[in-house]
Amino acid sequence: MQIDALTVMALNPMRYLVVPTLVAGVVTLPLLAWIFDVVGIYGGYLVTVKLFGMSSGTYFGQIRAFLDTGDIWVGFWKALVFGLIIAWVACYKGFHVGHGAEGVGRATTEAVVLASVLISPRRSTCSAGSTSPSTS
Repeated sequence: MQIDALTVMALNPMRYLVVPTLVAGVVTLPLLAWIFDVVGIYGGYLVTVKLFGMSSGTYFGQIRAFLDTGDIWVGFWKALVFGLIIAWVACYKGFHVGHGAEGVGRATTEAVVLASVLISPRRSTCSAGSTSPSTS
């Protein structure tokens, strides 16, 4: 009904609803990935240096030895693609929602399930380009 209201007001629902959502997904997921990378490195630093008593030089030296810039780029591209998939699925399901609260709940559940299914095979596919040493 709200999409119909936008159309009646001569506003393009794609420009008004879809484009900002896609841009937000593509911008925020890589930003969140970067934040969590920094938090993870700092958490590893706290555990390694403060809890286990290893020197900080050793910790950062091992990060340089085992972390390649390719790993960071793979993580960035994965986050970008995942943000696009999540936002696209949410927009699609939002545009095809049923009436009432039940329709919204069903569309939300379907969007979460579909986005998870679409992302799952890409997790391993995107990781194939990673240059980090495997532990098998």
